[in-house]
Amino acid sequence: MNAGKILTTHAGSLPRDPRLRPLFAAQSKGEPVDAAEMRTAIEEATAATVDRQLQAGLDLINDGEQGRESFFTYVQHRMTGFGGKSEHAFMADRIEFPEFAQRSVAQALAEDRVSLMAAPRAQGEITYTDAGRAAMRKECERLNGVLATRSGHAGAFMTAPSPGIIAAAMQNDHYPDMESYIEALAQALRNEYRQAVESGFFLQIDAPDLALERHTLFHGRPLEEFLSFVRAVLAAMAECGLATRTETHNVHLRGLVARAQPHEAVEAALEGMRAGGVPADAATYDAVVESELRHAWTPARAVRTLEAMDAQGLV
Repeated sequence: MNAGKILTTHAGSLPRDPRLRPLFAAQSKGEPVDAAEMRTAIEEATAATVDRQLQAGLDLINDGEQGRESFFTYVQHRMTGFGGKSEHAFMADRIEFPEFAQRSVAQALAEDRVSLMAAPRAQGEITYTDAGRAAMRKECERLNGVLATRSGHAGAFMTAPSPGIIAAAMQNDHYPDMESYIEALAQALRNEYRQAVESGFFLQIDAPDLALERHTLFHGRPLEEFLSFVRAVLAAMAECGLATRTETHNVHLRGLVARAQPHEAVEAALEGMRAGGVPADAATYDAVVESELRHAWTPARAVRTLEAMDAQGLV
């Protein structure tokens, strides 16, 4: 890494190639797709996505998740136990604007899209399959293959979802409680985390659940229930060896701060991180404030976020 330069990167998930959208939509619904067509489209889309990042001057790049139907529902193809359909709670802040909410729902449930609001649910034991390991290995090999013929970047990263976002959006019919479900997911995801690091990538954990679920799954419920969820997620991740940074990889907790209650959500996320054993250093809380500043609807909300972090003694 270049210590004298502020490195640039992006959130991780980039727009899918138009050829892939109908294929992923069909695959997510369990419909047959042409495997050769999908493989070719993914390979070409990955190369094109890497090139666009390099052309834009980014330092830390990835494959834009071109080989995944979404940033978390793809796990249904790599793990056992999923089926049926979930009914994920809608974001509370959008409900305040009915016309916008109606349009958002229509887009989310469109036939040519992978719906994150109607993801599969856990109906059996969650285990990571051999096919899943092969798919993750191929994903890493594909990106390394593209990067081997390119230059101009400082490094590359691979994303993986937190067990919490899956547990929140892919509802549980099998495990006795949320904590047990989260633990099972974490143990399965450990395969992805390990493969990414062993393939030479920085590992980014996509964890919008660490704040977002405050105004979705836990909207209107006591704050302590949300904090218990956060603690369970972080404890499960710690079991995977992800509670601290190392010289070989960086765990980036990306939390989309709940826009309906940014002040409360940031405080809750930070408290939960500490309770879960995640060090309160720049690598941890950076993700929270960066995400809020990017997604906040008004400057005033971004200011309130910074004020909340100042009260925690973090800025």
